[in-house]
Amino acid sequence: MPEAKTRLQWQLIEVMHSLRDRWRAYKYKLRCDHFYPNKRKEEILANRPANVDSNDWTAFVHHYKEDKMKTQSAQNTRNRTKLKVSHAGGSKSNARRGHQMEQKLRKAGVP
Repeated sequence: MPEAKTRLQWQLIEVMHSLRDRWRAYKYKLRCDHFYPNKRKEEILANRPANVDSNDWTAFVHHYKEDKMKTQSAQNTRNRTKLKVSHAGGSKSNARRGHQMEQKLRKAGVP
């Protein structure tokens, strides 16, 4: 494949990763701003943000209020409390971080 197309493909991949990360952050912010343990599902549904479509908000609330999701969240919380050392490297694995560092060094011309 020509080098220009390869570069374009990598740029598209980086854009998609950026969009994914921003989407995850946005969903997290919505959960933090609108989901409280003492609020019922109906109250959360009624408190839809102005910039969110009503169908999307309904699906979002139903997803996070499902028993399956609550069970998974509780299990994840229990698992995090069992860790002896908390992971402070974000969502990236060390292998992925190493690979990205290698890519940056190659782009910078470091052998």
